[in-house]
This record gives sequence, C-alpha cells and structure tokens, in this order.
Amino acid sequence: MEHEFIKIRDSLVGQKVLRCDNRGDLVIYTYANHCKHWDDITLNSRGNIYNRKTGEVVAQPFPKFFNMNQRIDTQERNLPWRDGFRIFKKQDGWLGILYRDGGQHRIATRGSFKSVGAIWATEFLKRYDLTGLPDKVTLLFELICPATKIVVNYGNREDLVLLAAYNRHTGEEYEWEQVEEWSKEFGFTITESYDRNWLGYCRGQIKTVSGSEMEGFVIRFDNGLRVKIKSEDYFRRSALLANLTPLTIWNNMQDGKVTEDVWNEVDQEYHDQLNAIAEVLESSYFDIRQEINHQFVSIVDRENRVAFALAAKRVSHTPAMFARFDGQEKRVDDYVMKLIRPHGNVVSL
Repeated sequence: MEHEFIKIRDSLVGQKVLRCDNRGDLVIYTYANHCKHWDDITLNSRGNIYNRKTGEVVAQPFPKFFNMNQRIDTQERNLPWRDGFRIFKKQDGWLGILYRDGGQHRIATRGSFKSVGAIWATEFLKRYDLTGLPDKVTLLFELICPATKIVVNYGNREDLVLLAAYNRHTGEEYEWEQVEEWSKEFGFTITESYDRNWLGYCRGQIKTVSGSEMEGFVIRFDNGLRVKIKSEDYFRRSALLANLTPLTIWNNMQDGKVTEDVWNEVDQEYHDQLNAIAEVLESSYFDIRQEINHQFVSIVDRENRVAFALAAKRVSHTPAMFARFDGQEKRVDDYVMKLIRPHGNVVSL
C-alpha cells in the first residue's frame, strides 16, 4: 500500500508541479523548473528519495533555498543576522545526493537516478571507501566534471565536493564540524567555508569576480535557513546562456545570417556553442534559397502569369515562386525563415 505522502507527491507529479524518476521500488521527487507554488511539500522535493513499498526515507537532501532578496523572507533586512551564520563558497555544478540501494552506495542528481551526472558520480564514488559511514546519513555533494558544467569553467576537473549532511530519518542537518570530520575520514574535498567576519570580503567578491571563475556564496544561518548570493557577472553570464538557444539565435537572424550584435554580446568562450547553432541555421537558409533560385529559373515562361502559375504549382517551393515572381524578396525571406525555425527549440547539430 502506498503511503499518503507519496500519493500526495504523485498527485503533484500529475499536475506537473513536481517530477519524479524511479529505480525499482525507489522514487525520487523534485520540483518542476517552472514551479512557482512553494509549500512544505514543494520546498522539500529537491531530490528526496523514498521507498514506495515501505515508505522509508532513503535520502534527505537540502530543502529548496533562494537567492537573497528573491522573496520576502530572504530580503536582506528580514534575515536573522544576529543569530549567527556561516558562509560557504557556492560550487557551480549539479547537486549529488548519496543514497543506498541493495547495500550499495550510489549518487542521484536532483531529479534523476540515471542522468549523465548521476551515472558519472556513482562510478566516481567507487574511489572512496565509505565503510563506517552511519546508515542514517545522507551526504550531499556538488558534482564537478565537464558533463555538469553550467557557467564556471572548471576545465577537466572531476570531483565530488562535500557540501553538507542530513539525518535521513529525522531530517536534521549535521553540524559543520561533523561534516568536516567525515570529509577527512573518507577523503572528500570539502567546500570552502568562512565565519561571519568574512561577510564584507564576500560582498566585495560578488561585485568584482568573473562569473567564469566563481558563482558566489551560500549563507547558512544558525536556524538552518540558507540564501544564495551570486556574483553579478555570474548572473550576466547565466542569462546569456539561458538565451543561447536555437530559437533565440533564429530570432536574431537577418538576411540568412546571425547578426553581428549576437556575436558581440556572447562571451568569446561561448562562441563554439553559438557557432554550432548558427552554422546549422545559416546553412539551412542558404540551401533553401539555392533550391528556390534553381526552381525559379527552371520555369521557362516567366512573362505570362497564368503559365507561370501552372509551372510553379509543380515545384516544392510554390509560395516562394509567386513571391519571386512579384519581386517581393521579404516574402521569400519570411518563407525560408519559417521553414528553418527550430522545432521544440532544437536544431540537429
């Protein structure tokens, strides 16, 4: 019999508020990317893993946390500064969640048992001997490898960076000193941390540091609340990458070419990605324009509209034939652009 809290989450999956993945009796839940409704269920669906049959909490990750000033409760003036806090360097990879299945330690990503990051991390985890790690502990990592690159350029670095640990039965977070001990015991890289005296330094860093070098910081208050403060340049770069899509690039084409403004706005390090998409779109445009030209000149009688119309209906680009006949190049361009428009915001590279 399924447990009530699992039924509730399954209902939210059906409503596309959450999404899930399954591995045998195990199920992992995470909020959908477009989720806007935050309550106790959605906030605590960030890679939470359960056993459908037994109702066991298999892994307990972070709850969802937000950027400073993103919500009323994370407005800087509303944060519990006087209660104490610790600052952590924000790693820019994928969240990795340690879980156990069939007596084996494995790692899932925020919403998947079988994502490329989960597969890589589970294999990478074999380098560590976790004998002695209490069964009740969920370790949380940042997955750093080329496959999990977002904005920060870590080169070819591969690492599991230990971020925190939770008791999967009680949901309580372990003290940072305990996490540091497990880092030393098992040989994990641990994220950099700073006491409250470093807050001024961190504020300066997010204003000046390159987003390709660092994402920012996480502030964890003594009451358990976390907020993110990201570098201004990281925000800029992530916005650029969010717009570095086939559809956005298609929207910025003129006369079959990606405009120079796009190339100037996108940082040099992303030009390979831009070029791969631009090359497909521009090539498709050129090929179709060539086909239209060949079909048009193949129609011998281009003086008599009736005879031309009969011939034009026998070629594949009929609408473009009439546009060419009438000397309306803008209509030809619109026709070609419509044909090469990326479907599902994807091009075949």
